[in-house]
Amino acid sequence: MLKTSYRIYHKILLFSEKKLSAIILFLNTFLRGFFFFAVPTDMLFFPLCLGNPKKGILVFTPVTIFSSVLGGIAGYLLGYFFSDKVKDLLISFHFLDESNWKTLLFYYNKYGIWAIATSVFTPLPFLLYTYSAGIFQFSLPLFILVLLISRTFRYYLFSILFYYYGERIKNTIEKYFKRTFYLFMGFVIVFIIYKIIGAV
Repeated sequence: MLKTSYRIYHKILLFSEKKLSAIILFLNTFLRGFFFFAVPTDMLFFPLCLGNPKKGILVFTPVTIFSSVLGGIAGYLLGYFFSDKVKDLLISFHFLDESNWKTLLFYYNKYGIWAIATSVFTPLPFLLYTYSAGIFQFSLPLFILVLLISRTFRYYLFSILFYYYGERIKNTIEKYFKRTFYLFMGFVIVFIIYKIIGAV
């Protein structure tokens, strides 16, 4: 699994040079706003920007922001018009439980629509925010504005970081890839155990 992950990482770095890379990034990021099984955007965005930092700023970042906002709108509309069905789906696919729902309610009660901006910093899936914004029937124009501001801040922050420090970051990843991989797998195992215990 370690070797496979390493190969995938390098293939994505090389894929950054291809014209198709921006299209794949667009489609996946768009789906991430409302589809349960899309690949986390960062898993594509980060290595693509590392593979081609200049293209990361000029192409990958605008594409990611635009597609993320579009996907967010789709998630909002689904939550707005099909709130009960959406909540049932979120629960059945284990994206939503009592703990997640309380966390969302806390952010919305404290920050209102601006809670969407906290999706930049929290581990909760992005689609939870898009669906719940529709379920709570927040203003769509304001939702789009907040989404645009927060997504722009997030992705340009990383793409600029990769532009100036990309080589150093790549060298660090190469040097500590094995340790990072096992650390990540440890977090995944702990998360799965936590979910299983919570479901009992």
